[in-house]
Amino acid sequence: MKILLDTCTLLWMVFDPDQLTPQGRLLLNGPHHTISVAAATFWEIAIKVGNGKLRLTAPVVDLVERIRKAGLRIVPTDEKIWIRSAEIDWPHRDPADRLIVATAERENLTIMTCDRIIRDFFPATIW
Repeated sequence: MKILLDTCTLLWMVFDPDQLTPQGRLLLNGPHHTISVAAATFWEIAIKVGNGKLRLTAPVVDLVERIRKAGLRIVPTDEKIWIRSAEIDWPHRDPADRLIVATAERENLTIMTCDRIIRDFFPATIW
């Protein structure tokens, strides 16, 4: 399975794996799964750190490096993903969620997320 981690899932995987469902932990540790993170996720994390909604023990660039060293694929957010995120017929206005959905759609990935709004909209989700 090709999995794209939503922001909450990425943060839990790195900092608090017990928050993940047993199925989620199993999938993330499965040898036959490709785990990806949208580059836009790091943008969202940096914004949340900057406005005080999220605290990390190290800079966001350190998190990016940690993800790379763990062997996760970082999917670039190119102009097609930015444009598609604006075109999606979805009343949800969170730009980060729209970018994650557009990334999953473009790359044919299943989103692992705890976010019910994404799960209700995008059929290829797991939790």
